[in-house]
Amino acid sequence: MIYAKQGLYRYSRPTFKKNQRLAYVKHQPRIKAQTFKVVGTAQSTKGRTRYLLADGSYVTARANFVANLYWQGKDYQKLRVINPKGTYEYKQPTFNKTKRATYLKKGTVVKVKRLVRHGYMTRYQLTNGHYLTGNKQWVSVK
Repeated sequence: MIYAKQGLYRYSRPTFKKNQRLAYVKHQPRIKAQTFKVVGTAQSTKGRTRYLLADGSYVTARANFVANLYWQGKDYQKLRVINPKGTYEYKQPTFNKTKRATYLKKGTVVKVKRLVRHGYMTRYQLTNGHYLTGNKQWVSVK
């Protein structure tokens, strides 16, 4: 999963031409940025890397335009909740309503024990044994 760091176009082919533009993705702050599921990569005729999205369109893979949606670091000590609506800690790495443990308001800082991978997503196990999302739209590294 990736998110748009700035405005960009989605294209129908990996070699970008103006007449192959499908849609413009407007720049938004990270919390509201549009997200995409990447299903593969491709190369343009000039050798530039593109991401193939789940909807069949392509976007650039340049780091100043897109970034991973989930934190990947294993050595983070603390995470801060940045989502205005807050988030929840969960009792297990599989998140659903029945496994909610504690509600965390925006600005709350929690201590991290370890990184847990759950499919293509990352979760962080906290020192109290609960789990928190690694989604950059919900938490930030302190």
